[in-house]
Amino acid sequence: MKTIKILIATTLKLHRYLLSIGLMLLYAYAGLINYALMFKGKDVGDALQLSSFLIQSGMLFFILLGFRIARKTTVEETLQQIVKRKITAIHLFNVVFLLFIAIFYVLTMMAFNLIYYYWMDPYNSFGLESSLFLINYWLLPFCTSSLIGYIFGMNSSNKIAYALLLIIWASISPANLNFLRELFANTQLQEAMEWLKNLNFGVYNLSDLYHPFYGFEFDWLKKIGLLLLLVFVYVLSIFTVNIKCLRRFNLVMIILGLILFGSMPYDFVKPKIYDVKTLVQEYISYSKKENIPKANLFEYDIEGMDVKVENFDHFNVSVDVRVTKFKKTELAFTLYRGFRINKIMLSSGREVPFVQKGDHIIVKLSEKLNMDSVTLTFTYSGKGSLSNPAMGKYIYLPSDFGWLPSNQPYAVRFLFNDEFITSSLKNKNKIKYTLSYKGIGKPTFVNLPKTSDGKYAGNTTGITLISGDLVHVKRDKRTMYYPVSWFLYKEELESYLNEYQKVLEKYNGIFKTNYKLPNNIILLPNMDINDTYIYINSFSDSDHIILQINPVEFTKKMPINHLVPYQIDRTFSTNNTFNNPKKFANWFIYNSLLGSYLSDKPKDSIQALKDYQMYLAESYLDEKGKVILAQLLKIDEKKLPDELFVRWKDILLDEDKNDWKQIEKTLLQLGLLKENDL
Repeated sequence: MKTIKILIATTLKLHRYLLSIGLMLLYAYAGLINYALMFKGKDVGDALQLSSFLIQSGMLFFILLGFRIARKTTVEETLQQIVKRKITAIHLFNVVFLLFIAIFYVLTMMAFNLIYYYWMDPYNSFGLESSLFLINYWLLPFCTSSLIGYIFGMNSSNKIAYALLLIIWASISPANLNFLRELFANTQLQEAMEWLKNLNFGVYNLSDLYHPFYGFEFDWLKKIGLLLLLVFVYVLSIFTVNIKCLRRFNLVMIILGLILFGSMPYDFVKPKIYDVKTLVQEYISYSKKENIPKANLFEYDIEGMDVKVENFDHFNVSVDVRVTKFKKTELAFTLYRGFRINKIMLSSGREVPFVQKGDHIIVKLSEKLNMDSVTLTFTYSGKGSLSNPAMGKYIYLPSDFGWLPSNQPYAVRFLFNDEFITSSLKNKNKIKYTLSYKGIGKPTFVNLPKTSDGKYAGNTTGITLISGDLVHVKRDKRTMYYPVSWFLYKEELESYLNEYQKVLEKYNGIFKTNYKLPNNIILLPNMDINDTYIYINSFSDSDHIILQINPVEFTKKMPINHLVPYQIDRTFSTNNTFNNPKKFANWFIYNSLLGSYLSDKPKDSIQALKDYQMYLAESYLDEKGKVILAQLLKIDEKKLPDELFVRWKDILLDEDKNDWKQIEKTLLQLGLLKENDL
């Protein structure tokens, strides 16, 4: 024990400046991040996700500390005299000391975070994720850097080792993603770029913000594997420290190990939220004019569906669709184009020919079947879209999204001002559904009653299947689902729902409806970079409602309660009529004015949102519509009568395509416009 105390005192004395300054700067940097993002921005996710430069600084500190301690050990006779020249014991103590420093630093930050989380919400579930992040993205890289530095110090006395260590540090730290990658990008060496991406042991992408739905993802095997390799080289170095040729071999083993691990991709299944390439491909696909099959091919009823999902390496779906009242030997179905049909079969087992083009499938029955109904089995697979992923433990497939075959004659999505708008494809009436789910984890939410493990059944207008980094809280009969990292916003979320209920009652008073918030309320962020709160991505069914909001101070654009009046109409009304850009633009203008009318917030606080929505929609109007809209905007929306919005909604839903001519007539009848105004 006395020897250990002397070794600790001597090591601290020899490296006191590097230790004190390095740890002080790391603690200061961590404090700055926590203050800016966790305390002020109330964003616990990004307080960790955006710690890339802290990780990078920590890796540099530990790689230099390890090298310096090893070099001092080989040249300082004092240390060797302490343990009677047992150099092996000194090397063992040094590595334990290095790892202790790394563990101590990470554990103190972990304790600080956990205390803060508990203080804010004693029942939060984010503490475990935060701790795993600190171990995976901080502790393991710090330990890896320490061992690399120490092994180099043991095996090399050449000053060039410093330069080589800096190159290794730049390669395995998050720095390589922004700096070295540019070097290889200029030389068009794609393989080298991919290798650097896989070699990074810090946060996988420096520029990606934390996404509450997906949370964090970890690859333990790769990082622990490299750490074990370094431990092996370290032990080998102890026994070969006096053999010059073997010392060089030890260094070569490290280089080869890094090359090997750089060739191994990370085992991540999380969709790339900021995947511009995928986004562009989707944009090009939907930019092309799609010929929707003839309307009479959709003239049939769907009596029920039996859905089987197998979600392991791929998201595979098998659906038995019971079709009735069909009149043609060809049937058209709508299904999101990201799901590729493998085969379609009759209940007899015979395959039927089909053509899949865009969001539509035409099934060709060889002859008119002499029966009142037919069961078709669709087998397909895919990853969903960026907005509606279906990958591993990340699934967001609401019942109005075209992830199951539908007889609605619309495209699943369309472009509006270069943004994707999703058509509502849920059935008009409730039908019998069964769902069998096998795969990674258990779904967070399914809108069907559970009959047994992994099996669900019930009558509804469609199946909603959600799996993500979510928690749920029960309040009386109501269950609220939201991301784990939003625990700081419990009061804001409750306030938001109270505001929603209040505005919904006002909406019911205008339209003489009786809509209510269902018992299952799912609060989610927008799902990809192309989504925006401007377009109100919300949806409801009889038993659940999905509202997309962003309460996080660090990234939100306006208070979430301000959005409520603009979310009501699309969430509750039949919105699958607005299935092309022009129809959506007409509804968008109506909804913007209705939202301002329903809002009790100061006009200045929502004026920018209203103006921007009008700007986006106006380009789709004809000259008649632009003239009427210009006159309409001169009127204070607070002075508009309820009757205008009731009639306007009927105009949007009727079969007459001359919406603005009808709106002009309505404005004249209500005395809001005069003939000479036009």
